[in-house]
Amino acid sequence: MDFCDMKIFDVDLRYGRYVKPVEFSPCHTPAELLREAGRVGICGGLVRHVASDIVSVIHGNARLTEDLRAIPTSYYGVWAITPSAAGDVPPPDVLPEAMKKNRIGALYLNPIEHRFSPAPSVMGNYYAMAEERRIPLFLATDYIDQEDILRILEAFPKLTAIVSVCSCHPTMRQMYPILEKFENVSLDLAFQWDDQGIEDITRRYGAHRMVYGSCFPELYMGGMLTMVRCADISDEDKRAVLGGNFCRLMEEIVYD
Repeated sequence: MDFCDMKIFDVDLRYGRYVKPVEFSPCHTPAELLREAGRVGICGGLVRHVASDIVSVIHGNARLTEDLRAIPTSYYGVWAITPSAAGDVPPPDVLPEAMKKNRIGALYLNPIEHRFSPAPSVMGNYYAMAEERRIPLFLATDYIDQEDILRILEAFPKLTAIVSVCSCHPTMRQMYPILEKFENVSLDLAFQWDDQGIEDITRRYGAHRMVYGSCFPELYMGGMLTMVRCADISDEDKRAVLGGNFCRLMEEIVYD
């Protein structure tokens, strides 16, 4: 199977104007993001607007919602969430309907920038809703301490989560216990640089536990494609990692 025949979906794309320099040239507009993604071979995925982190949750989520109208339907948005008492985001009982209306396929939280506790006692109403509705929740270690991630998953063990261990390799000592214990957790491959790591995860837990993400523009949009392309796994597993698993996660969401 020619690698170029595989459909590639990136679950970790960001665009907008950054205040501080980032590693790679950011895409300020959706048009720039789509052009760069097309050059790399990406045809869809999950996108978020950086204004949700550096300006405000309300403004960033609104900008993304507006921009999605002009972005192909193979791309879904990611909204930031904060405690419901703050009023930044629709409450859990109406959020799924708003997500469906606006083509939002996942949620994320950045308690460092948004200054709140991610503890289940604070955010549990959103976690419970996401668990019941099978809405993917991004849990990244550059935003949330790993101990807090474990507390969230222990309180909501069926939660559909995409976990990104944002550190230098090896990451297996951090990620394997999570994959082993929580069956609905998928690994964002953006930082999965372990030698033979993709092969080992496929052997231990199955290729269905990985989704392709780049963490662009913190990292190069197509950087991990070579790792997947050269991985000693079947073409079927590569298709799953690069796109099949993402499509399944989107299909499993229960908005209604």
